[in-house]
Amino acid sequence: MSRVSRHSSLTRPSHAWSRFKDLLFTGPLEKAFSEFESLRKAFPAEPPPIKLYNSLLKASLKQSRPDLVSSVYKDMFLSRVPIETRTLNLLMASLCESGRLGDARRVFESMSEKGCKPDGVSFRVLVSGYCREGLSFRGLELLNEMGKFGCSPDRKIYNAVVSGFCRENKVVEVERLVERMVKGGVFPDEVTFTVRISALCKAGKVLEAYRIFQNMKGDNGSGFPRPDVVTYSVMLDGFCRKGMLGKAEELVALMKSDGLSMDVGCYNIWLAGLVRNGKLLKARLVLVEMVEKDMKPDVYSYNIIVDGLCKEGMVLDARSVLDIMRDNGISPDVVTYSCLLHWYCKKGDIAEANKTLEEMMRDGCFPSISTCNVLLQSLWKEGRISEAELLLEKMNEKGYSLDKISCNIVIDGLCKSGKLNKAIEIVDGMWFHGSAALGGLGNAFLGLVDNTTNGKKCFPDLVMYSTLIDGLCKAGRLDEAKKKFSEMLVRNIAPDSVIYNTFVYNYCKKGKLSSAFRVFRDMERKGCNPNTKTYNFLIRGLGKVCRIDEIQDLINQMQKRGIPPDVLTYNIQIDSLCEVGRLKEAASLLDEMLRKGITPNVSSFSVLIKGSFRADDFEAAQEAFEIALTICSQKDVLYGLMCDELCGCGRLSEAKQLFEAAVERGMSVECFPYKSLFEGLCKEEKVDDAHSLLNKMVHKGYTFDPAVFMPIIDIFGMRGNKHEVDDLSEKMMRMAARYDQLNVVGSCARNRQSPSKMIQNDKKKYDHGHTEGILNGLHSDDGSWMAMKVVRRVQSGWGQGSMPSLKMRKPNVLDDW
Repeated sequence: MSRVSRHSSLTRPSHAWSRFKDLLFTGPLEKAFSEFESLRKAFPAEPPPIKLYNSLLKASLKQSRPDLVSSVYKDMFLSRVPIETRTLNLLMASLCESGRLGDARRVFESMSEKGCKPDGVSFRVLVSGYCREGLSFRGLELLNEMGKFGCSPDRKIYNAVVSGFCRENKVVEVERLVERMVKGGVFPDEVTFTVRISALCKAGKVLEAYRIFQNMKGDNGSGFPRPDVVTYSVMLDGFCRKGMLGKAEELVALMKSDGLSMDVGCYNIWLAGLVRNGKLLKARLVLVEMVEKDMKPDVYSYNIIVDGLCKEGMVLDARSVLDIMRDNGISPDVVTYSCLLHWYCKKGDIAEANKTLEEMMRDGCFPSISTCNVLLQSLWKEGRISEAELLLEKMNEKGYSLDKISCNIVIDGLCKSGKLNKAIEIVDGMWFHGSAALGGLGNAFLGLVDNTTNGKKCFPDLVMYSTLIDGLCKAGRLDEAKKKFSEMLVRNIAPDSVIYNTFVYNYCKKGKLSSAFRVFRDMERKGCNPNTKTYNFLIRGLGKVCRIDEIQDLINQMQKRGIPPDVLTYNIQIDSLCEVGRLKEAASLLDEMLRKGITPNVSSFSVLIKGSFRADDFEAAQEAFEIALTICSQKDVLYGLMCDELCGCGRLSEAKQLFEAAVERGMSVECFPYKSLFEGLCKEEKVDDAHSLLNKMVHKGYTFDPAVFMPIIDIFGMRGNKHEVDDLSEKMMRMAARYDQLNVVGSCARNRQSPSKMIQNDKKKYDHGHTEGILNGLHSDDGSWMAMKVVRRVQSGWGQGSMPSLKMRKPNVLDDW
C-alpha cells in the first residue's frame, strides 16, 4: 500500500496532491502514475488541479507514452475539470507523435467548443505534426490561418515549415518562406540558415549553399547568426556527397580555426565522405586523430571504415578494425558484421560468410532479414540449394517473418537452377500458406511457421510472376507461361511492360512473329504502353527474316508515339541493312544517330565494318574504322576487329601493319587474332616478318600465348637455323612462365578456351608433320632439350592452366538484351 494511500484518511486532498507533485518531478513516471491512480481511488470527488494534470500530461509526453496521455485526459474529462488551452496543446502533441494527425486536427477545431482559444503553441504543435508527416503544404495552410485567431507566426513555427520543405526537397518553397519571414520582421536564426543550407545541398546546389554559409561567416554587420557545429556538419556533408573533398578539407580547417570542436557526428560525416570518395588511408588517419583528441569513435565511426574496406576488397584490414573496436571497448554490431557478410556473399565465399554469421550470433548480434536475404541470394547464386533450404529452416526457427524479398530470391533461384516445377509448386502454395510455403522449398515444413506468422502472409506479387514467366519462357514452356499470365489476371495482378516484353522477346526468338505482334497489340489494349525495349525486340525479329520495310514502319510508329530510339534500335537497323547489302543506307543511319544526339558505340561500327568486308568494300570498311576511332574509346577492340576481318579475307599485309601499329601504341592484344596472323604469315613464307613482329612484342613487354612461337620455330628448325631456334625456345619458356602466372591470378579469364579444347586444336594443327620438323631441327644440347620440353608442354595444353582462344574473341554484333 502506497505512502499517500496509507494515510489518506488523515490527509487532506490538497496535501496529498502536493506530495504527489514532488514525486512526479523526482521519481520514475511509472511509480508516479501508480500513485496517481491510488489517489484518484482515495479521493474520487477531489481531482487534482488542472496544473497537476498538465504536468502529468507533459511528463507522459516526454517519455513517449501516448497511452498514459489518453488515460489522464479521460480522467480529466470524467472529472469535469475545466480544460485549458495548454491541456489541449499537450493532447494534440501526443496525438501528432502517435501519427494521429486527423484526431489532432479535430481537437484543434473543437477548442472553441471547450472554451479555449488556440494560441501560438497550438498552431506550432499541429503545423510541426503536418511537416513531420511530409505534409508541409498543409502545415503552411494552417500557418496562413493564424491571423484569424489573433496569432502571429514566430521563428519556431517558420523553422518547422522550412524544415518540412527541406525534408521534401522543396528548395524553392524554402527560399520563399525565408523571404516571407524577413519581410514579416521575423529574422532567421542559425536553425533557419542550417535548414536552408541542408535543402540546397540535398538538391545538389552545394555552391549556392556555400554562399549562404559564407554570409553567416561574414563580418558585415548584417546580423546573420554565426555557423555552429551543426551548420558546419551540414555544409561538410554537402561537400562530401558532391565529391568536393578539397572544399571539405578547407571547411574542416576553417572550423578548427574558428575554435569549434568537431563532435563525433561531425567526424563521422568527414569519415563517410572520405571513404565514399575512396580516401581510405586519410579516413584511417582521421580515426587516429579522433582517438588522440579523446574524441572516442562510436560504433558508427568504425562501421564506416569497415564498410569502405570491404567495398575495396580489403577484407583482412576490415577484420583488423573489428579487433581494434574490441580493444577500445566497442562491440561490433549488426551493421559491422553485415558489411563483412555482404562482401563474402558478393565474392561467392559462402564458407566465410557462414563463419561470420556464426561469429555474429555468438556475439549476441542477430542478423536482420535483409542480411539473411543477402546470404540466401548468394547460396542460390552458387547453386547450393540444400544450404539455402537449411537457412530458410533456421530463419523460421529463429522467428524471422520471411518478406517478399526472401520469397522472390527463392523463386528466382529455383527458376535459374532449372527447378521450375518446384517454383510453380511454391507459388501455388503461397496463395494458401503465404511465405510458409517456402519451408523446405515446398510444403514440407509448414509446421515450422506458427499462426502468428501466418497472420502476416506473403503472397505472390508482380515480381514473382514476372520471374516465373521469364523462367518458363526461357525453358520453351510458353503455354505454361501463358497459363501463369492468365492466373495473374484472375488474381488482379496487372502485368507490366517487363512481362509483356518477356513474351514478345521469346516469340521473336522462336521466329513466331505473328504471336509477338499479337502480344504487342494486347499490351496496347490493356493500357500498358510499349517502350523502346519492346520495339527493339520486334525490330530484331523482323530483321532476322529480312523484313526491312516493316522495320521502318515500326520506327515511324515509335516516332509518332514519342518513344525515343536508343543506340540498340539503330544497331539492329544497321545490322539488318548490312545483311541485305544496303550498306549506304546503313552508313546514313550513323549520321542520323549523331544528329539526334545518340552516340554510336563499338557495336554500331562493328556491324558496318563486317558488312563492308562481306561486300568486298574495303574502302567503306576503312572509312567506318577511321570514324569509329574518333568516336569510340575502345580503340583496342576496333583495331582487333579490323585486324580479324583483314586476316579473314587474306589481306595479311594490312593486318600485320595494323597489328604492328597497335603494338607500337601499347594497346592490349587480347582482342587481336594474333595467333592466326602469325600462322598466316608463316604459311605465306613471310617468317622473317613474323619473327620481327614477335621480337617487337617481347621487347615491348607483352605477355601472350606462347604457342605463337611454334610455327616460327618450326620453319627455322626445318631450315636448320639452330641459333634462332635456341633463342626463340628460351624466350618461349620465359613467356610460358609469365603466361602461367597470368592465368593463376585470373587476369586472362576472358577469351579463354578450355584445356581440352586447346589440346585438340594443338593436335590438329601440329601432329601431322609440324612437330617432326621441329624435332629434326633441334640438337641434343641443353638449350635444344629445354626448347623441346617447352614445345611438348605447349602442345599438351600448357600445363593445367587454360589458354585463350587462338582466334580473336569476336565482339558482339549487337549489344546484349
